[in-house]
Amino acid sequence: MILKSESDKRMDSKSIDPNRKMVGHVRDLTGQTFGRLTVIKRMPYNTKDRKAMWLCKCECGGYREVMGRNLLAGHTKSCGCLYDEEWERRRKINEQYKDNIYSVWCGIKKRCYTTNNRNYLRYGGRGIKMCEEWRTNPNAFIDWALANGYKKGLTIDRIDNDGDYCPENCQILTKGENARKARPHYQVGDASLTTHEISKAIGKRKTYMYDLVSRLGKKEAIERINIQLKERGLHEIAI
Repeated sequence: MILKSESDKRMDSKSIDPNRKMVGHVRDLTGQTFGRLTVIKRMPYNTKDRKAMWLCKCECGGYREVMGRNLLAGHTKSCGCLYDEEWERRRKINEQYKDNIYSVWCGIKKRCYTTNNRNYLRYGGRGIKMCEEWRTNPNAFIDWALANGYKKGLTIDRIDNDGDYCPENCQILTKGENARKARPHYQVGDASLTTHEISKAIGKRKTYMYDLVSRLGKKEAIERINIQLKERGLHEIAI
């Protein structure tokens, strides 16, 4: 009868994976993939703390020696290209912050959720909100805006004025396009024109018809404008 030592008994009681290859007393990581890294071969010990080192090839084509424990723990996932890409992504976002896009996100959020915001009654007070992804993640909003052509000087417009701020209901417009959409339109012949466009058609300053409506009321202002349109041989405004 062979008597086993306590250390032998402890070894027998351990659950050992039969498929786990070992190189000496070190787990063999050759051929395994960790993030973008594929392990090529074992390297000499790190002379500083004698930790197992592995030569890895990255998806980008670069090579790097990595401690096995860092691969297994998920601390190292590339040759350094992931860090570079993340740094570049953050740099671009920071540039867009300077170009006002982040403050656009802040402005939308405030008028939808901050009750003492001067525009709250026109937005949050009417039940208008941001989709959950945009509300909780400004980067998601920024990514959508950039992908749809946003740049400084443009505006984020809701297609349905009673709908929420979300990818399905938003579009990028110039300030002029957005203003034209917001202004009242009048039917002149086959065209739908704003007060600015009608004022221009009769050779007046762009605020002429708007000021006239404010001063005289809509009906009397249109009657006066129609006289001037008729004098120029143009279609009259439909009343």
